[in-house]
Amino acid sequence: MAGNNSKSWVRRGVELAVRNAFLKAYDTIKVDPENYLQHLRMAYDLPALTYDGVYSVDPDLLDHIAEQTIRAHMRMAAAEGAGLGMGGLFTMLPDLGILAAITLRMIQKLSLLYGFAYDTEQEEAELWIAAAMRPAWTSAASWWRSSLSAVSCRASSSASQSAPAPRLWRSGRRASFRWSAA
Repeated sequence: MAGNNSKSWVRRGVELAVRNAFLKAYDTIKVDPENYLQHLRMAYDLPALTYDGVYSVDPDLLDHIAEQTIRAHMRMAAAEGAGLGMGGLFTMLPDLGILAAITLRMIQKLSLLYGFAYDTEQEEAELWIAAAMRPAWTSAASWWRSSLSAVSCRASSSASQSAPAPRLWRSGRRASFRWSAA
């Protein structure tokens, strides 16, 4: 019995240390929404003053910015993979960590670009779920638009059943992808 208690104490300590390390790393790499909105307004002349104002921006402009964002992150991931990939198994752990950070930042930027400002822990968790559910055969931009639409509708419907879900796309541009509410 003494072995089980010490093992569970050690396990809890390790889990707590790993959790705190991941939270600290996440705080280091996450995108600041206000700074990113300012960047979008200055670099691309985005007319929106807030993330709610993004819904009135031309979807073609948002798609153009999204494609440039995806391309930039793909180049960054390729350069990182080429550099750390030469180390073989010895550099696999840092390689995966850096690739995860690049992917996370891209997901956050795309969600902010399309007006989904993740304000709560539940919304941040929805971003992680959306990233994990990306089918390999879809393009990143089309998948992200459909996932973001589903996440936004799900988050707004859970917040208030009477309020209509925000529309991210004009008619004809809405995605058919939906998650089942479990």
